[in-house]
Amino acid sequence: MNRMSLKFLSNYSSAELFESEFSSPLVGRILRCARGRHAFTECLEGTFLWTSAVQSMSAVAIKSKIAGLARTTPQSWPQAAGLCSDSTSWALSLDFALSKKPRWLLDMFGVDQSGAPIIKRLFIRMNPEKKRPGPAWVSINPAFLDPTNIAIFLDGVEVTTLSELNTLLKLIGLEGEAVSGRESGSRVVKLAPKGTVFSEVSIPTSKTEVLIPFIDHFVLELGGYGTSPRRDALVARECRLAFRIALMAFGAVFVPAVSYVQSSLCRRIVDEHSTFAEMGAIRLVTDAPTWREFFDIRRGEYSKHSRERALYSSLSVRSAAEEIPFKATGIDTTQALHDEWRSHTSSVAFQQRLLGRTSREDRDVRASASALQLAAEETGKRAFNAKNLALPIKRQRLVIKERVLTTVICDLFFGHYRSSFDLDFFDDLAYGIPVRPEGTYSRYTFTTLVQKLRSEAPELLKQVEDASAEDLWRIRGSVEGLLCLESNHKKKKQCAPAVTVL
Repeated sequence: MNRMSLKFLSNYSSAELFESEFSSPLVGRILRCARGRHAFTECLEGTFLWTSAVQSMSAVAIKSKIAGLARTTPQSWPQAAGLCSDSTSWALSLDFALSKKPRWLLDMFGVDQSGAPIIKRLFIRMNPEKKRPGPAWVSINPAFLDPTNIAIFLDGVEVTTLSELNTLLKLIGLEGEAVSGRESGSRVVKLAPKGTVFSEVSIPTSKTEVLIPFIDHFVLELGGYGTSPRRDALVARECRLAFRIALMAFGAVFVPAVSYVQSSLCRRIVDEHSTFAEMGAIRLVTDAPTWREFFDIRRGEYSKHSRERALYSSLSVRSAAEEIPFKATGIDTTQALHDEWRSHTSSVAFQQRLLGRTSREDRDVRASASALQLAAEETGKRAFNAKNLALPIKRQRLVIKERVLTTVICDLFFGHYRSSFDLDFFDDLAYGIPVRPEGTYSRYTFTTLVQKLRSEAPELLKQVEDASAEDLWRIRGSVEGLLCLESNHKKKKQCAPAVTVL
């Protein structure tokens, strides 16, 4: 029986292959390869480097595992489990390697008794080397290597769920390969780390103010925080690094006060950087003009013995929040969410997102809109969240998954604060979900900035993660132009004075 095992290590919101194992009756033994230029033990078959071709092979293996778990049909296998040259340059890297048969591929997968490379049976190639018009496709042959016999490990723990496998794809860089966005008032830079091709991305200016959604309690929950100690540690590390990069790159970061109160991780990260809060670089956003009114309103939205009521009644949480500068909308957030919900319920796209079916099935658009509005009205003055909406929605004979409902409410919540203060988003972490209010997108992404740092100044990235808050403040703005752009005029390089990371 043919088997493959790939072992990855994570670091700085990325993951890289460090060891592979492959066995087949055609080879007669287990082939084990490790990353590096020289074998460090005698039991290794060979070594490999973390090149774009190895990245491509890893992505194909992960996608095959995902397609196997999703029970992809043979007809759609190449599209679901393979790489296409039209959507990623990685497909060409692997396709070229399969043609040239480099040593690492032969070491990793071996040859049969006649001396023929196993890779000829292991991989399926469509339009190899693009000899004909159209894209080239590369995928693993499921008839030769069953997806159930592919084992994927991250930091010593086997990855077995679709969400974790998709996260790993993002960590090795596949989903972050095309990040785009351009608006007036922002500079544009082309980033091209080795083995990866990026489109144009926006670079912040020094006065840019951003809204931070990734340490919100609901966003963290949707991203799997709280499910296991290992995942919690990975999520916490990435959120902390992303928050620090935001502090270095932007004029100010805004965090919803409810996120601060209800998320212990959010409080821990924000409190650690009190130096930035004292200088106004960290601000909490609220709906009430005073902290006393904010805590009184929120406390009244939850039942007497709830966890949330206890948090909003906590003197220590309140005193900690009062030490941080805040900015108020003057609009009751719960009422604003009711209004946003009501304004969207007549939208067919909104209904389909919630109900997961076409608007004409079982009930028409007006009936669905009315049922959604009645469910929301039933919550009254209680907090507008999935928990309080669940029973009213059930009474309206609607079926909405709690995860979908929470995601939609998060989008409405952050969209309200974004429009209230005219802020940009800073998100796109490997662990977590993107916040995407209707008609908005993130111009500034963590993936973009961290990959730029990792490729051009890895020692700087480690310094940003390890420095104390006081040291981080002192080095803020001391080096400008780490992210540079090519001027359209005479192709002279200009630095973006906006970026203030060292």
